[in-house]
Amino acid sequence: MKIIAAYSPAACEPLGHPIYAKRLGFYLAKEFKMRLFSLKHEKLNEEMRNVGWDLQISETFEAGAIDKDKFIKYGPLARVMFGLAKFRFNYKLLKEFYSKNTDVDLYQLFEFEYIAAFLYLVPRPKLLSKTILGIHAVGFHWVKGRSIVINLYKGVLLPKMIKMLVKGCKCITLKGYFLRQDFIESLHLKEYEDKIKITGWGNDNEVNTITKAEACKKLNIDEDKFYGLYFGVIRESKGFTELLQNLHKMDKRITLLIAGALWDIKEEDVLELANDPKIKDRVILHFKFIEEDDIPYYYSAADFVFLPHKKSTYAFSGPLSLSVQYQRPVICSDIGELGLFTNKHQIGRTFKCENWPDFVEQTNALAEEIKEGKYNNDIFKQAMNDNSWETISGRIKSIYNS
Repeated sequence: MKIIAAYSPAACEPLGHPIYAKRLGFYLAKEFKMRLFSLKHEKLNEEMRNVGWDLQISETFEAGAIDKDKFIKYGPLARVMFGLAKFRFNYKLLKEFYSKNTDVDLYQLFEFEYIAAFLYLVPRPKLLSKTILGIHAVGFHWVKGRSIVINLYKGVLLPKMIKMLVKGCKCITLKGYFLRQDFIESLHLKEYEDKIKITGWGNDNEVNTITKAEACKKLNIDEDKFYGLYFGVIRESKGFTELLQNLHKMDKRITLLIAGALWDIKEEDVLELANDPKIKDRVILHFKFIEEDDIPYYYSAADFVFLPHKKSTYAFSGPLSLSVQYQRPVICSDIGELGLFTNKHQIGRTFKCENWPDFVEQTNALAEEIKEGKYNNDIFKQAMNDNSWETISGRIKSIYNS
């Protein structure tokens, strides 16, 4: 039986990706000896062990070790100082991970920090050749409107580093067809396309969904309202501010249900927008990290899901995957993997990215389609099959066996 060592600090971070590691561990541990290196978090550590992971806990850092808010005191240099701290954090974790796993057949980095991985792995080609690198987002090119610092980083520095990692690693995994194509084209990796694989994000095909009435009762909200859900980390790049600014132009039946933890937006700024007399009776705010057990209530209460991501967003989306799982149509920007997936499976409507009048128009059209009963369960079946955990774990197994 092959031994696979997986690296995922985010697996045991409440705001990370615990579901991804938990579901894959359940399927992969049936055929391989699976180790997971992550951070100390008692509840999530126990959950990972229960699905079959041989868990290795970092002796260097615990969950929550890097808190973005702690760097605000550096003022204009906050972003730079946070970036340096993240690099140090990730480099030390990679060093610890590889030193704990010298007897394995393959390494899989579910996520990684680019500079840390480059500096650690490129000088160690034998380790790199046995490593599968998981990339979540693309956009490694110059993007109009993005800050010059980020463009220099993502459009100039990172492409040079990533090319060297691609050349030496066992393979690269991405979560969708658009992501793979953009990755190959923007970095000119045609000669390496055979080692650039698609896995997917994942959803449970069988979900014990509850009724809208039961969900609304649990959340203490009115079951008779028509809810558009904004779910997950609340950040500027996901079009959150523009959603609030344009809500008053949308179908008056729509009530915005917000559920997630604040990231780069201040609570007072959100409250100022949400308390606008034109919309204050149509906004429900749940500012908190949503525990896994509570996710079904929010999606069962919702009639559709908002995904108004901006142009800097090329990755797949956990809330989109959950929308498929709970069979809730979406209003989604046409950017990257989000737009491609939504249009391919016809699970909602897309609008021209950052075209807010079109956002309003398409949202209103979606509301009408929902009222007419267009989005029945059959529409979601193909999307669910293509994106199931069983399908994704099968793709990963084929990489391990290649």
